[in-house]
Amino acid sequence: MGTEEKRENQTYWKTWIGYGQRWLAESVFSAFKRLFGEHLMALKWDNIVQEVRLKAALYNKWRDESIAREAGGVT
Repeated sequence: MGTEEKRENQTYWKTWIGYGQRWLAESVFSAFKRLFGEHLMALKWDNIVQEVRLKAALYNKWRDESIAREAGGVT
């Protein structure tokens, strides 16, 4: 197996496995925790799920509005 073939196989593997994408998830979790903190107020499981969903919806809305603002769109 030649060097060029190894390089192609490595590139294919990285793309297929999603290598190098962890930074994206870590960035999102970091921003989420900066906005909302690391703790939840809810104690019951159903309320915990509801609280996390609400926070995720708020984060997504904030992110979408930020992206639109940067692109010069109207919010």
